[in-house]
Amino acid sequence: MRAYLVRHGEAKSADAEPERGLTDTGADRVRRVAKRGVDELGVQPARVFHSDKARARQTAEIWAQQLNVPHEEADGLAPNDDPTRWATRIETDDEDVMLVGHLPHLERLLGLLVTGSPDQTLVGFAVGALVVVERDHDGWSVSGGPYT
Repeated sequence: MRAYLVRHGEAKSADAEPERGLTDTGADRVRRVAKRGVDELGVQPARVFHSDKARARQTAEIWAQQLNVPHEEADGLAPNDDPTRWATRIETDDEDVMLVGHLPHLERLLGLLVTGSPDQTLVGFAVGALVVVERDHDGWSVSGGPYT
C-alpha cells in the first residue's frame, strides 16, 4: 500500500486573499508535479483527501483531475492536527491514498509512520511537493521524493 503525501502549492498572502488560495505560480507548479507524478512515477491513488483550506482543496483538485479520481475534504489534515488519526486510518487500508495538507502535519505524519515518532523529521516538504511512503510487512518507508 502506498500513501502519497502532498503539501499544498504556493498560496497567496493573507493580506492579498484571506482564504489563501493558490497563486498562479503555485497552481502551475502543482500541475507540473502532478503530471510528472502520473506520467513518470506511476502515482495512482484510489482517492485524494484534503483539508478544508482553499490552498489544499485547489491542490487536490489539480491532482484529482490529472489522476481522474475523486477528491474530498476530510478532517484531521489541518496544519496542527494530530497525525495519529491518519496514521491509524491508513494503517489498515489496502487502497493507495493521497493526502493533501500542510506543515507541520505532513512532516509529523511521515515521522510517525516511518519512525513511530511524530517529532522525527525525515524530509522537508517544499510547497507543492510529493513524498511517497510505502507499507510492506516490515512497516512504512519513504519510497520516493520529495518531488517538486
